[in-house]
Amino acid sequence: MGCCDKDLDDNKGTSVILINSQKASEILGQLKQEFIKLKKISLNEAKLDNNWAFSNAPMHPHRPYFMKQYASGNYTSISKLINESLSKQDGIALLNFGDSKINYGCVLTALALQQKIRNCGYEPLNIRFYDNKSLNDINNLEDFQKEHMEFCAPCTTKNALANLNKHFQTFIVGSDTIWHDFKQPFDFNFYKFNFVNFSKNICAFAASFLLNKLEYTQAKKQEAKRLLKRFSHISVREKSGVKICKENFDIIATQVLDPVFFLNAQEWLNYAENGKQKEYSQDSCKIKYIINWGNLHESINDYINNIKNIKQLYFGETYAYVIANYAKIVGAFGVPIEEWIYSFSKCDMVYTDSFHGMCFSIIFNKPFILFGSSGKAFTRHESLMSLLGIPDRKANSIDDIKRLENEPIDWNSVNQKLQEHLRTAEEFLEKILYSHEHPDPVRGYMESLEILVEQKLNNEALKKSGNPPPARKNGTFWASMFSKNPCGMDTNGSIFLAYLLSKKSKKNTKLITNCSVS
Repeated sequence: MGCCDKDLDDNKGTSVILINSQKASEILGQLKQEFIKLKKISLNEAKLDNNWAFSNAPMHPHRPYFMKQYASGNYTSISKLINESLSKQDGIALLNFGDSKINYGCVLTALALQQKIRNCGYEPLNIRFYDNKSLNDINNLEDFQKEHMEFCAPCTTKNALANLNKHFQTFIVGSDTIWHDFKQPFDFNFYKFNFVNFSKNICAFAASFLLNKLEYTQAKKQEAKRLLKRFSHISVREKSGVKICKENFDIIATQVLDPVFFLNAQEWLNYAENGKQKEYSQDSCKIKYIINWGNLHESINDYINNIKNIKQLYFGETYAYVIANYAKIVGAFGVPIEEWIYSFSKCDMVYTDSFHGMCFSIIFNKPFILFGSSGKAFTRHESLMSLLGIPDRKANSIDDIKRLENEPIDWNSVNQKLQEHLRTAEEFLEKILYSHEHPDPVRGYMESLEILVEQKLNNEALKKSGNPPPARKNGTFWASMFSKNPCGMDTNGSIFLAYLLSKKSKKNTKLITNCSVS
């Protein structure tokens, strides 16, 4: 309580007593003489040094690792396990929409990437950043996430996010539409790792811009370019993403498949055990998974709904409405996620407007018919069909539906192309994991050099105006400094400076810090 009253801080501990009723106040009055010192303070003052009395203490990022090792018995002593968990600095952190409470695809693509990296011998954790009060699990996804996915401690502040740098060496963002500008209140550059230090292994796997053209403002485009230039590896999900990266950010990106394809049909069925409890008709079953049904023509909706043995996987409001009114909605709007997976294995036709609905149709080799009710976002579907050599399956009318119902898909050809592109995705992931095991020392040197040059900038600004320059946003230094290099050098020159710094020579350090940066 020293922050409120120095006399209350005797270095032996000071108790805060919260009075919640008149009776408690009377009892305290009777005990006044028993206290060495008793002082009334406001609730806000009490919170200053007693945060955990009013909110949960943050969980350590590697608590899941500790609990898993403890449960398995894979440790020699509990003290060693505690020290190992506390000191881990080589973790892999994943950032995506995997903590979604409303979207099957978001959860399953995050699960697949995490499982693939686990199969490579690592223990990746998903980053979870939210305000606890905003949670609203309206589709019962949370139980599935708890059972099958691993998350680090929830980060409820930007400081907590920055603290992740102490525990993780590699940060991977993706998959899904994490680079689309949804114009939401959260930080636009959160999914470009604006809280991660430059020295880390920063990567993107199957990131998507959602649309085939970039819809950033000029300011956002410049900021995104500075941040993305720090990435050591970038892959995107759509062909249009490769073009966007090249034209807007001068970055060569690799196109890879969505991570859901890392798991085959049987592996997905292993996650769907609970879904098998649902009885299915002996007759052929068709499934309807249309989340933007409000954009479909009424006649098409009626036609699909009247199909015999049609099973509806999504039966709530349109997805756009759910997103806009998330906090107001109560109750599930779709089948449990295990049943959702299992339904794809049992059906003989899928009617969908969902990208991941199409993906799981392909995984289970089920014919599908697509609807463009997602608007401009349909480019995702077109990109995947083109990649796998699938003729256009989009229906704009009832006649199109009837035609596509009788047009088979050459699954032998599709599966062959799928395996080819899976190898590309696996090779790209291997590059990420190799750089995780073999960090680039130059990145660390450059971060050290950044500190030196920042100090010089501050000193020069103080001499000129008496005020330090505005704080630079974390991690953007090199992308901005060497795109228009104040020292008159190209990127190779910046690496050379870092090399000089690595030699730890006073002469070299003096040479660097004397470089004009005004």
